[in-house]
Amino acid sequence: MFSPPVRKNYNSNGPIIERIKKKASKSEVPKIKLNKTLETELKNQSFVTEPLPTLYENFNIFNDNFKTVSLERSPKKQNLVGKEAKVDFINSYRNIHRFKNFSVDLQESPVNSYLNKLQQKHLSPVPMGIVKSKGKNKEFEIGMYAMGDDYAEAFSEGIGRIGVKKLNLNNNRLTENGAKIILEKISPEKLIEFDISNNKLKKNNFEQIYSIINTRQTVLKILRLEGLQMKDENCSTLCKALKKSFSILEVNFAKNGLEGNKSLSKFITKTTTLYKLDLHWNNIRGNEAINLAKALGKNKTIKVLDLSWNALNSPLENNCAKELGKTFKINSTLIHVDISHNSLSSKDIEVIGDGLKDNHILLGLHISGNFGTVDDLGFLNPSNERRPTSAHRFKRILGISRVTNFLSWRPCSNCWLCERWSEVEFVWSASATDPLYLHLGFEDYEGDLMEKVDEFTYKLKRMCPPGKFYYAFTHDGELKLNPKDLVQMLPETIESEFQVYEGKKVILKLNEVNVIENNPKGKDYLALPGNLGLEPRHPRKKHMQANKKREWGIPVSIFKDYKFDNEELLGKCFEYDWNKSKITKIVKDQYELQKIKTYLSSKYKIIKEIYKYYSSISPQGEIWSIGQMVFTELCNEAKIVDTNFRLSDLDFHMKGALYSETRNPRSPPNALVRFQFMEILTRIAIDKYYKGGIAICHSEAVIMLLENNIIPNLSHILADKWRFERYLNEGCDLVLKANRHLLQNIYGRYSGRKVKPGQKPFMSLSEFEAIIQGTDLITETFTVREIGLAFNLSMMTQVQELDTDRQYQMHFLEFIEAFSRAADMAKVADPVTKEKPNDLTPLSQMLSWTLPRLITLLPLNVQKEYKEKKPE
Repeated sequence: MFSPPVRKNYNSNGPIIERIKKKASKSEVPKIKLNKTLETELKNQSFVTEPLPTLYENFNIFNDNFKTVSLERSPKKQNLVGKEAKVDFINSYRNIHRFKNFSVDLQESPVNSYLNKLQQKHLSPVPMGIVKSKGKNKEFEIGMYAMGDDYAEAFSEGIGRIGVKKLNLNNNRLTENGAKIILEKISPEKLIEFDISNNKLKKNNFEQIYSIINTRQTVLKILRLEGLQMKDENCSTLCKALKKSFSILEVNFAKNGLEGNKSLSKFITKTTTLYKLDLHWNNIRGNEAINLAKALGKNKTIKVLDLSWNALNSPLENNCAKELGKTFKINSTLIHVDISHNSLSSKDIEVIGDGLKDNHILLGLHISGNFGTVDDLGFLNPSNERRPTSAHRFKRILGISRVTNFLSWRPCSNCWLCERWSEVEFVWSASATDPLYLHLGFEDYEGDLMEKVDEFTYKLKRMCPPGKFYYAFTHDGELKLNPKDLVQMLPETIESEFQVYEGKKVILKLNEVNVIENNPKGKDYLALPGNLGLEPRHPRKKHMQANKKREWGIPVSIFKDYKFDNEELLGKCFEYDWNKSKITKIVKDQYELQKIKTYLSSKYKIIKEIYKYYSSISPQGEIWSIGQMVFTELCNEAKIVDTNFRLSDLDFHMKGALYSETRNPRSPPNALVRFQFMEILTRIAIDKYYKGGIAICHSEAVIMLLENNIIPNLSHILADKWRFERYLNEGCDLVLKANRHLLQNIYGRYSGRKVKPGQKPFMSLSEFEAIIQGTDLITETFTVREIGLAFNLSMMTQVQELDTDRQYQMHFLEFIEAFSRAADMAKVADPVTKEKPNDLTPLSQMLSWTLPRLITLLPLNVQKEYKEKKPE
């Protein structure tokens, strides 16, 4: 910092002054430029009574005729942050005895004002946050600096003109006078965060804080007044201003000897901005605690609340437990609450927990030092012990430090937020049947029912703590381990009684478990609010419902996951086929084209089913399609070929429908696929009925072909007709369920040969043929030609047949239907009576005779197990 040295010879500067005046008086010169000699001479001179910049101004060289003078007016602006700030602070301290010689700006600078006051009070030049290594000019983090009232006066001089935004004066030995001086210098329209905790304030100091909050221009968001022993009288004063604030987000009234007051409750009820409230270590009890709980029930903004170390249990017979339970039941904003160390009884905990059980918003509840615990799902449970030792490792949810060792919280907390639990999805993707359970080590291996996705996949999402934990699967009490995760032997076998479902209990034995070595921490939802994903307090699915007699229907059957055709699916298929076909090029008249499209859409289900039947008879390899010979057979059965429409015409239209400028591996060059089948019917209709002079327009020709030829002669082959008349009934459902394990075993052994890495297992047509031929089902009524028919008619409809191979890949539900179709067509005789079935014999009966043949496909040791075991 520049500070001119004092010299005694004032008159020696006279010639210099006269030379400056002489240059300034020449109006014809547009701008004064001092030569280097003069500039150097001025810089080297000093003045006794006033600093150099003041003299320049007295000379009035900045008049109307001149714009600027290139002189160095004063030392550079003082830094408050960084290494230079410390150097400037030291230089300023060395020259502070010349304070009166400084310009007004320099005298009013934060550093010089602060140092001047220190010099007057004969205090050491402690920076006290006026200058700092890092941070921002207008933010002061000086908690526990032991400031005291003497330094407070100097500090207030330093910050007086800064416009402080953040001020932390926590634990600085301030008393009434020191706090008063600082509070007078605060600008309410600038201050955003204020902490004056753990000092000795008096009533008039709280009135000053009230004035800061109550100002219309206030922008205060965070107010921390912990450990001030303000009592209810001063708290009431502050709350009257806080309830009207539209900026306050966080308030800390901890350790103030509060017993609760009406103004505090009104503030909680009426605030529309408050996010965090800390009432830790007060004496809130009785009616005031009840009023506080009621106010929290009405509040719509508070998310984080600390009521630990109060007296919420008082009085024993009429405390606030009931109201707290009601609050947790209706409040939809609280996500983090601490009611630790309130000596709440097990009865109180039961009452609060009853209200909490339907709350799926509150993610973290701390209950240490009460007669209760929180489990890993977030439920509050009564306990016979209070765990007083937990007070020795107590961590505040609104404290400065976060929980670093989550294991120290585990016995009483299970807080998803503090411990940063994360969502983990557990998947079982091997052969299994209901019920399959997940057992987690951190919840003492209690069973949670897995959710079935399909015949081979079970999934369940759970919130889990970070770090290492163990888990296992069981089916009927039998241990199942995930081969994708590490496996570890337990030091000793865990044996416990476990209820699989109502009426069935087993002895659960766990001697080895899967290990997740390092489950990552979840997001810090306290710092970054957002959707956590899973909700707390959803009961663990332990028991399946009792096997009660229910009215049979597809939703409760083995067929429930089969995707049947519906209007939406058929509509998508029609639009796909229409856009792929060349019908829009065949029919030029847009009105006629629209009529054809509308009619074909209404009859699309029949068209698709007829195509599916005939494409199954002689596929091109494993690609479902209709070749020349099969299509000729179709036309003969539909009575399309006659004297006016010959086979040669059929061949011509076949070539037209098959023509394509681009080739697709799922569309053979010499056989019709689904979209081409609809196109060729349109071509034949126009040729046979419109060009033949029978129909007066294209649309009428299409209608006549379907109404006169296709529907009357071919509708008996529809796949859904057999499905709903013969297959989808309770009898078949019971037989298939009883033999599900056998069917899954066969499906697992005979599928997957054509599965690529990463693909879901499926069965191909050749693999299904191997099963049929291995069970000796080929008979007079069921030939090799019908194997493809049973396979394809059982497949679920796919929209984009040219873009996927799914229509060639049979899943388990499709497999059991295909085998049932084969059994119905093969008509195997009763193995006992040798009686042959007829068309009236129920399919369920025929399945019970046919399914045992599948056992012969298994290895001999496995066959023995199935022969000895009767179906359940």
